[in-house]
Amino acid sequence: MQVRIFNQSFNIQGVDDEAYFRQLVTYVEDRMTELQRLTNTVDSYRLALLTALHIADDLFALRGQYEQYDEFISRKSAEFVKILDQFTNQPRISS
Repeated sequence: MQVRIFNQSFNIQGVDDEAYFRQLVTYVEDRMTELQRLTNTVDSYRLALLTALHIADDLFALRGQYEQYDEFISRKSAEFVKILDQFTNQPRISS
């Protein structure tokens, strides 16, 4: 599979899902274009490194959010289990 990123051609082998990989290529290309516009960087090597750092920053931020959500869900699940235990362990009133 051949792709172009920032006017550079790359031959990529072993891609299982070409449509997904093209989405990745488009994302990287868009980020590079955006950063070039914002920074006026013309050196493609520096721009690629800057883009990689921005994408890594996005990844780390999302990991942090995921961990917060995971902790929240764990806490709420434990609370729900306690509430359910209270209702299921109460003595039944017989008539």
